[in-house]
Amino acid sequence: MVFGFDGSDQISSYVLDDASPLMVSVSQDPYTMGYNAMTTLIKACRGEDTGVEDGSTNYVDGIVLSSRDKEAVNAWRTKQGFTVSE
Repeated sequence: MVFGFDGSDQISSYVLDDASPLMVSVSQDPYTMGYNAMTTLIKACRGEDTGVEDGSTNYVDGIVLSSRDKEAVNAWRTKQGFTVSE
């Protein structure tokens, strides 16, 4: 069995492929990461309180893509603009 950390079109297709050894991959959520970063940046540029301390980290949960839940993988693929696989 193979597990990975990448949410690309190719990797998620492997998760859906019954002949592939890739069982699970974890994808990042680039939209939320970018949204949070830009919200903080805009507040900082406006001189507003960002609520962020120097050196702090904001964690965004990963998204599990599992061969055991192909419906969820295809829903994720659709949201990313990838072709849905059977």
